[in-house]
Amino acid sequence: MLPLLGTALVKRSGWLYLVVVTMLAVGVDAVVMPRLGPVVVLSAGWWWGEAMLLVTVLWPGAMVLWWTAKRNGLAGRVLGQAGTFSVGLFLLVPAVEVGSWAWLEAGFAGRPLWMVVGFVGGVGLLGWLGFSAVWEFARRGGGTPVPFDPPLRLVTTGIYARVANPVQIAMTGLMLVWGLWFDRWWLLVLAGLGVVYAEGLARWSEGVDHRERFGEEWEEYRKRVGRWGSGGRGRSEGRRGEGKRRQKRVEGAFSFCTMCGSDENDEGA
Repeated sequence: MLPLLGTALVKRSGWLYLVVVTMLAVGVDAVVMPRLGPVVVLSAGWWWGEAMLLVTVLWPGAMVLWWTAKRNGLAGRVLGQAGTFSVGLFLLVPAVEVGSWAWLEAGFAGRPLWMVVGFVGGVGLLGWLGFSAVWEFARRGGGTPVPFDPPLRLVTTGIYARVANPVQIAMTGLMLVWGLWFDRWWLLVLAGLGVVYAEGLARWSEGVDHRERFGEEWEEYRKRVGRWGSGGRGRSEGRRGEGKRRQKRVEGAFSFCTMCGSDENDEGA
């Protein structure tokens, strides 16, 4: 909320914007935090924690918002968004499930080597899929996979030459891997909801946006490449068309044989 207020107050200078956001955050915390007792009990050195949160959370997030609003700082936008999703998927989800930041030790304890190797390989493969998609969006498209910061150009190279939906596949796959690894049904439900979202809202909004911005180029791409790695709409339409042609040939042959039979019966009569 404070970074959004900062963008409304400052229009040009990124450094001034960061100073304003910092002053707003410090001022709000200085007034509000001491009045939250007894719910919140502040130690004598709580300002050190405040400073750490400013540097590690507020400043990066505020700058990503600034760069996104101004459509510059592409590298910072990509790193900020990729870092946020990485912390959430690779650290927060397992830490919440285990109840401790020592989730590596708790998650690997007592597991056979082949299972650990398969788990690490699966997570690594899905991570590579997601990061390569983000990199390709930035390198070729000049944007990110986030809907409010889309690429300026249609990206059909790299991993997007094989699958049209790599980021959502990576995120859904990670939820599935975590659910199976920790044997938690709620993570498997999240993976299922990811598929529903990808095939419902995301597919519809993506189609509307891309048709408006890229037109025939988008339609041709979707005919070649499918969302989940299979062939695009063109292959499905081609198979349906081939099936119709075969049906017509069979119907034509049947009609010809029927005519021949009718002629023979007429001659016999």
